[in-house]
Amino acid sequence: MIKKITTMLLIITMTFGMYGCKKEDKNAKNDSLTDKYSQTMLVVPESIKLEEGFLDEYESLTKVTLPDGYENDIENITNQIASFAENKKAKCIIIASDEEGMLPVFEKIREKNSTVITVAAGIEEMQIEEKMNDVSVDKSISMGFNPTDQDNPKNAVQMASAMGAETFVNYINPDMKDNLSIIEKNKELKFECKKAGIKYEEVNIDEKYKNSIEKFVEQDLKQKINSSSNNINVYASDAEIEKDVVEAAINTGAMVSNVHTLDSTALYCDIFDIKVPDTEYIDYSELNRKISENLKQRNVEGRFAGTEIPEKVFCIEAAIETTNKIFEKSGDEYGVFKEMKSNVKKKTGILAEYTKVRYDNNFFRAVEMYPILY
Repeated sequence: MIKKITTMLLIITMTFGMYGCKKEDKNAKNDSLTDKYSQTMLVVPESIKLEEGFLDEYESLTKVTLPDGYENDIENITNQIASFAENKKAKCIIIASDEEGMLPVFEKIREKNSTVITVAAGIEEMQIEEKMNDVSVDKSISMGFNPTDQDNPKNAVQMASAMGAETFVNYINPDMKDNLSIIEKNKELKFECKKAGIKYEEVNIDEKYKNSIEKFVEQDLKQKINSSSNNINVYASDAEIEKDVVEAAINTGAMVSNVHTLDSTALYCDIFDIKVPDTEYIDYSELNRKISENLKQRNVEGRFAGTEIPEKVFCIEAAIETTNKIFEKSGDEYGVFKEMKSNVKKKTGILAEYTKVRYDNNFFRAVEMYPILY
């Protein structure tokens, strides 16, 4: 059973002069990242696996995979990526990362060729609160599609309400109970639950259970279910304890309306010991099917939320589709931006809401992606 629900935030920044996108999947030879060049150069680390078949329709994109341990040779790697801009075929460079340190590459590209379009699609700095602004205001980045690690309490509660939750239980990591952002989020959750008519509870996990959080949460949930009902939605205060909290919810028949991880597929596959293929491309629909089957076997199908594909994968796919459409429309950035939502939906099957978040930049958008219930 697959239903659309809201959770994720992306940051989208746009400037002008985009081009288009080709598929040629070659890696480095003789210490260089690639010897193939196209109008669009897509640079991704090995850990980010695109959807199987997604690139098949793009006729002017070369995918370059960053070598394992690239973060230990950042200066050399960023210099090599910047050198793509010197090739006359390269008009657009899309970059994703899973480690800090790649941000300077955009300025280096501009220094090589100021006309090349630079796209930040899942840059790791966007996951670090104190560095997010560095990405969004960087004038060397033409366009950005980047997920944040900030949950939206309003959406978490709305999802729980739609799933029939009567109680919203927020389990607090003992290491994070004094964290100011966690405290602020807890206040927002409590407020939204009051609005939705859902009972809100905060449970501080005892320090002595730091190494057995799943056991603590499971015991606590069993008591709550025995005294009330199993219409309890469970929420982890942060990603560190998320797997333990989700496993406890599965074991007790509770529900989970929101997760922190940028890759819910990996989270649930880990929980159910589902093997994720060690391949360059992944069939996420097949993995989602297996996750749903495992939940169905436990009689909790349709009670656990996630996203259809990892959030950074969606960032990359949205970037590719948008730049490709701009190329097709001969640089009509305004027209493409207005149609972005439908363009990406048509290609990926994933609907997202685009919200303006900066008054001084019409192309700076927060985007909420609709995930699924497994």
